[in-house]
Amino acid sequence: KRKRKEKISGTDMSKPYLLAYNLVSAAGWAYILYLTAQAYFVDNLSPIQFWNRVSTPLKIVQSLAILEILHSLFGIVRSPVVSTIAQVSSRLVVLWMFINQGPAAQSIFLYLAVTAWSLVEVPRYLFYAINLYTQNVPYPLFFLRYNQFYVLYPLGITSELALIYLSLDYLKIHNIIGYYLAFAIFLLYVPFAPYLYTHMISQRKGAYARRRGDAVPTSKRSSKRN
Repeated sequence: KRKRKEKISGTDMSKPYLLAYNLVSAAGWAYILYLTAQAYFVDNLSPIQFWNRVSTPLKIVQSLAILEILHSLFGIVRSPVVSTIAQVSSRLVVLWMFINQGPAAQSIFLYLAVTAWSLVEVPRYLFYAINLYTQNVPYPLFFLRYNQFYVLYPLGITSELALIYLSLDYLKIHNIIGYYLAFAIFLLYVPFAPYLYTHMISQRKGAYARRRGDAVPTSKRSSKRN
């Protein structure tokens, strides 16, 4: 009983931190989404011009997600470590290794990837922030959190793979280690992309069951991320 009480107390103590983290992340991704819409619809920027504008805030906001791996490792949130590492690390590798150097930033797939990431992350972090203090998350936000991945996840994965592919010729000349690493990453996408997609479908089923008040098995309840 004492251990149980200490665990609950620790969770309560982490709530203000998690609230701040989720709100900052939501605001950061909302700003990225604003820059993306402005660059494409208003200023009609080329992908490389867009990259020059968005690169710094995008690197900051996306790199901040490294904290989510630590949250999972140290039990601050009930997120599976493997899926969290896979989600966070895949984007970081694409961002820092492939988009940040070479011709990938000159492709329309840059717009598509950043758009998919932003549209996923803004409602996700807002959902987590509200869900820290109430289970009654407004349904529009709940719906976005657990449905938009059906379209945005394949769009994001396709864009990420395209950006890696477009970097190959450049890496072969300028970074041979990165060139061979790109092929290894391609192979990792084969098992991890379906795994993450089915994991999100499982999360969706559990979330809808909880919202209806159905009983959810403990193993599924523990799959909530952040």
